[in-house]
Amino acid sequence: MSYSAESVAPRSDFQHEQSWGNRQPTFSELDKNGDNLINREEAKKWDSLNKSFDSVDQDQNDAIDQSEFGDFETKKIKESIKGFIKN
Repeated sequence: MSYSAESVAPRSDFQHEQSWGNRQPTFSELDKNGDNLINREEAKKWDSLNKSFDSVDQDQNDAIDQSEFGDFETKKIKESIKGFIKN
């Protein structure tokens, strides 16, 4: 069996975002360094979170914890439901 470079090479950020499809990435998928926080660099992997970083970071400590991320997920789900109901 042979492997192509594509099958063993790490995915780019864009490919990661594409692999999520229509779902939101999980906290652990974004927390690449495993410190239980999502920093600004890690947030760049999900455009929606990156754009909203300052408002999601409720305690303004320049990192998003699991509680803040959960609040953001809930907001995104509610927006999605509202959009679905309108259509």
